[in-house]
Parts: sequence; C-alpha cells; structure tokens
Amino acid sequence: GDLMATGRDHDRRTKPSRRTREDNKLIATQQRLKKMTKADVRERAGVARTYLATAEQKLRAAPAEIPSPEATVAAGNAVNAAIAASDAICGQVLGHCYNGPDHSAAASVLKGVQGADRLANELTRLLSQKNNAHYGGYFTVKVAGEMVGRARKLADPMPTHAIASRCPAPPPP
Repeated sequence: GDLMATGRDHDRRTKPSRRTREDNKLIATQQRLKKMTKADVRERAGVARTYLATAEQKLRAAPAEIPSPEATVAAGNAVNAAIAASDAICGQVLGHCYNGPDHSAAASVLKGVQGADRLANELTRLLSQKNNAHYGGYFTVKVAGEMVGRARKLADPMPTHAIASRCPAPPPP
C-alpha cells in the first residue's frame, strides 16, 4: 500500500507541465536550425542579390496593368530573395538560419537578430504570397513591385551586417 500511495503522490508532484502549441513550434524550429559558416553566409547573400536582380529585371519586362508571367516570376524571385537574405543576416549575426519547410519559422529566427523586427515583418508579408507566386495565380506589376520592394528591404541591410558576397550588388532600378 505504501508504494502505491507514494507513487501517486510522486506522480502528482512531478507531473510535467503541458506544452503549449508555441512551445512545440519553438522546439521544432530549434531542431531545424542550420549552422552557417562565413562561406555559407556569403553564398546566401549572393543568392539573395541574384534573385533580387532577376526579380527587378522581370519586373521591368512585365506589361503594365495586366497580370503576366513576367510579374509572377518577379514576385516569386522576390520571395526567394527575401528568404536568402534572411538566411544570410541570421547566419552572420546568429551563426545559424532556419532550414525547414515552415518558412514562417524563418521569420521567427530573424526576430532573434537585434533590430530585425521590421525585417521579420517584411519577410512574413512576402511569405504570405509564396504559394501564389510559386504555384499558381498571376501577379500584376503593381503587386509584384510591392513584393520586390519588400525583398529589397531585406537585401539592403546585408552590408550593415558586414555581409559580402561573391556576386556584386545589382545596379539600382
């Protein structure tokens, strides 16, 4: 009898607290962090600048006022530029980036960089358009232009974080 009573009392005292959905998401995010070397950071910065340059080029080639493949490609490349720029910033400052299927978790990791809340919000806004840009729908020059502008806000701070790349910065539009 004593063992059972002690076991029940022990269970009540040491019962682990229930994890919240946020706790589970944080744990999952931490498990998907990828360490980054300086070379990795330079590579992601170069990729970000190249995606952004391609987005700007396609945007200039897109017909005004109507949805078009060119504007859609610009939008998709803007999303990719933002993800790569976020990776480079996180890699430079934190030593790691998010590497998994839940791209919103990448914005959470970016918030870990001091002063990057605004950048994380821009990334979140771009990621909300990722599926449309990559898997369906056509964009207008106006919407794609807004997306390219948001991606530029993420790519422009890379020099602030002393991130060089193997690719030169694209010329201004």
